[in-house]
Amino acid sequence: MNGTKDSIGCLPEEMQAYVLSKLDGKSAAVAKRVCKLWNELVTGLETCMHFWLRCCLKEIPPYTMVELTRLMQLSGGRENTLVELATDWRTSLESKLPWMFWREVYAEFSRCRYIKHGVEKRIDLHFFPTHGDVTCLYVQDNVIYSGHESGQVISWKNIEEDLHYHVLYKHHRRVTSIAGLDMVMTTKDILNGMCGNKIVSSSMDTTLIVYNLETEKSTTIQHYSKQANYVRSWGNHFVAAANRSLIQGQPIWRSVDQSNAETEILCTLYSQSAADITAVAFWEDTVLSGDEMGNLFLWTGCLGCGQEDKQDMAQVANIGCCIKSIYILGKRIVCYTSDGFLHVSRYKEDYVFDKYDMYKCIFKTPECVVIHGSVLAIGCRSGFVYLYHLPSGRDWDTLDLATPTRVIQTSHDHINALVIGDIGDGPFVAIATEDYSITIVQYRRHGLDLPQNMCNGSVRK
Repeated sequence: MNGTKDSIGCLPEEMQAYVLSKLDGKSAAVAKRVCKLWNELVTGLETCMHFWLRCCLKEIPPYTMVELTRLMQLSGGRENTLVELATDWRTSLESKLPWMFWREVYAEFSRCRYIKHGVEKRIDLHFFPTHGDVTCLYVQDNVIYSGHESGQVISWKNIEEDLHYHVLYKHHRRVTSIAGLDMVMTTKDILNGMCGNKIVSSSMDTTLIVYNLETEKSTTIQHYSKQANYVRSWGNHFVAAANRSLIQGQPIWRSVDQSNAETEILCTLYSQSAADITAVAFWEDTVLSGDEMGNLFLWTGCLGCGQEDKQDMAQVANIGCCIKSIYILGKRIVCYTSDGFLHVSRYKEDYVFDKYDMYKCIFKTPECVVIHGSVLAIGCRSGFVYLYHLPSGRDWDTLDLATPTRVIQTSHDHINALVIGDIGDGPFVAIATEDYSITIVQYRRHGLDLPQNMCNGSVRK
């Protein structure tokens, strides 16, 4: 690049590097392709100055960072500390992780925008009717796990090439929910290879099953309710939503060994209210449970308590109808209720919710709602799925369900379950429908994907 009198190119290289270091991640990826000098300067920032770490901490919401990295230490009060430390690369706590790790985290977050203008590709998976329709979905490390009416839990691998599906284990009755147990707590765990690979599922037969995907060992937990409706995890801890569970106690379990599926009860949460818990969310040391009457029960500090003391959950709100799913997005709570409303709490006001009538907004009856990273997905009758790209809290504040980012139409009438993931070069949505099928819709950018652009973008000499 030839610098003119008033351009940045006339500055010394050190000053140009300083200016480039102030760019956001997308702008830096573009700047890297401007000329050979800038390519070298940005590469130096990437490899020596922890550029992508600072971009992640600055541009990605903390709750999304935890979801993408699986680093529990990035949540809560540590957020501000890490942001401050990231301004000085010499003392950054995360500097031990390679810069490629943070570049890929930033790239995965950025790739979610492909759902707006990306190229769409569909893959249809069909399975035997003996498995029954899919009732829930979960994705981890590009493997899709499906729970079925028959009680079976199935893994789906190599979706694009040589498809392989395998029945992992079986409940006696319909599977209601699947969640992952992740042993990653700190960067030290990643560097030492201590990344657990387990799932836990709930069913209508009152049991939870913890399954180690590497050793194929499992543990069955008999819940003392009529049925388990939902299960959610935080790190290696998990909690289930079950009928009458607050009167009888809502235990928090934890996985105690990486090599097998053994568990123990950390503590048990109680309430004086009679409630059939239909949904639950788990974030940091907070458990938020919702019941069939629309009541929300909260307990904070659960991971720091012990089984010796009685732990009481407090009712904090009532949103008027049976709660089907709950998501905690930092300080924001999102609930989907059986009357077709989406309830989104205001960021600065605890438990004050804005209500969105999804039927009036999209003229379809909703059947399931899923949030992953910066994407909200609403599955509806008539086989429609509405996608919304919400990368920041400001987007949630101005949420307009009437203007989706993308609409998917399947060939079936009902959406039984949804899950959102990233296959490495773009996001995908797995849609479970009736007639024993799963539709996978992938979104890719035209041309090269984002990580390649960030690393090997073509430059002009």
